Amino acid sequence: GRWPHILPLAYTIQALFLITLRFFIYKRKSWHYFVYDLCYFVNVLTLLYIWVFPSSKILFTVCYTLSHGPLSFAIVLWRNSLVFHSLDKVTSLFIHMYPPLTLFTLRWLLPLDLQRKDYPAIVHIGSSLHMKTAVFYTVVFYLIWQVLYYAFIIYGRREKVDRGLRATSYTWLLADKDGFVARLIQKFGFGGPNDGINRYKIVFYFFLQFGYMLLSILPVCLWYYRNM
Repeated sequence: GRWPHILPLAYTIQALFLITLRFFIYKRKSWHYFVYDLCYFVNVLTLLYIWVFPSSKILFTVCYTLSHGPLSFAIVLWRNSLVFHSLDKVTSLFIHMYPPLTLFTLRWLLPLDLQRKDYPAIVHIGSSLHMKTAVFYTVVFYLIWQVLYYAFIIYGRREKVDRGLRATSYTWLLADKDGFVARLIQKFGFGGPNDGINRYKIVFYFFLQFGYMLLSILPVCLWYYRNM
């Protein structure tokens, strides 16, 4: 774009508005546990990198891999679409699209002098991501999110979720009769969508999600960062 340095500010303003608005809208519907999903965690990390830790090579690496990996692929998997008259669809597309778009712009379109001044981590990393380092720190941050999610949602709010008082992404996916995740779990013998949610389903789901994350970040490390 003509003014790539403006995009981080535009992203920040929209993120604060849309995510905050979604939280309160979802809270009225008892859907607000969705806001603890990985995509929101990555948005928070991206904002922290932009405004608080622009010199952190680790944080930039993690944000870049998670945003261009799981978040970008999720646009297709979750069938995100740009429907201007639907605030919910616009917000869903935004939280998956804008972190990779913003970081891509900072990496490829921002002039070098502005990179050195405002986002020095990009310059310090150089022209390629170190594969082992990128995967290691991405997995560490992912596991931090996963442990927190388990502690505060799956275990900490278990009673409300089990009683159907709160909706979550994992209960929605596991209960979707036509969904890939529910059908795959049933094939492995952990029960169908009508059999309720047990710990085996949750563990299987977490391993499946971890595998998806790992596979989706590999192209970012190997190719996307240095060859676009």
